[in-house]
Amino acid sequence: MFGGHDVRDAFGDHGWKLNGMETSKPIIGRGVLLDVAGMKGVDALPDRYEITPADIESCLLGSRLEITWGDVVLVRTGWFAAHYDKDPDTYFASQPGVGPDAAIWLYDRGMSVLGTDTSGTEVIPMPDLERTTHKSMLIERGVHVIEIMDLEAIARDRIRQFLFVCLPLRIVGATGSWLRPVAIV
Repeated sequence: MFGGHDVRDAFGDHGWKLNGMETSKPIIGRGVLLDVAGMKGVDALPDRYEITPADIESCLLGSRLEITWGDVVLVRTGWFAAHYDKDPDTYFASQPGVGPDAAIWLYDRGMSVLGTDTSGTEVIPMPDLERTTHKSMLIERGVHVIEIMDLEAIARDRIRQFLFVCLPLRIVGATGSWLRPVAIV
């Protein structure tokens, strides 16, 4: 658990006693869209493709952007558009995703929140259960991850930076929340 807390001390009969969603603040900041599928010239990344720091750097270079402190980074794989409505079983069974090295690379440059259009953020099934993007972000760095985002409209309109606003539900003891993220251009 983030902050070095022992789970036995942090979890009780009514959920998490520490780091529950009731402690989450509104997320308001500069949003940056990294359209990895678009950068590679494909509608969707292949199943189980792991996004690397080199992929992230290519997206940033192509968009002439840099990650700065506090940025909310949204990564488009194209997986949502390809499968979410048409074939949900495929969407949830396995997927491409942001590898731990790429997530750490983004964090080291200032990323505060990581969002993706996949259901698991990282490659599913996870290639290494001991080294995951979730562990690298949530547990080791306290970075929220947002999943199952429809990024198609902002990708189609080539919007690469915007004001990002998101209000998590303050559910006591919960590990996550439904969201309505908004990109204001």
